[in-house]
Amino acid sequence: MIHPGLIEIREARRNDEGLPYLVMEYLEGETLGALAERDTLELGTNIAITAQVAAALAALHAAGVVHCDVKHDNIYVLDQTIGCWPRVKVIDFGVSRLVDDPPLADATIAGTPWCMARTVEGRTRPPPRTCTRSAACSTS
Repeated sequence: MIHPGLIEIREARRNDEGLPYLVMEYLEGETLGALAERDTLELGTNIAITAQVAAALAALHAAGVVHCDVKHDNIYVLDQTIGCWPRVKVIDFGVSRLVDDPPLADATIAGTPWCMARTVEGRTRPPPRTCTRSAACSTS
């Protein structure tokens, strides 16, 4: 899936030992977490970032994928702008799941506990609203 607010995965490969890895686009910038630690974001900037993240997650959900680990360190603020606002991308799909995925048999919990919705704990199908809650916590 290609969307301007999602990191682009260019290839999926296996190394010489057979371990899978992804080739993704190179991004220049920093995570929202690093930026927020260093500086207080103005309200307009925060709204612009939140709108971009929401648009990216809406596209992801329309494709039937739930990120399951939206947090400030998985939102990348690029060294680019859209008008006067910073451009962002949602990154790190390591624990994402398909909307139709059945509950995990071993009830594995994957993600960052403080920003997870209870419905992502692996015991239920992952509804898209879990990303919405996490995005709200990450950008506020």
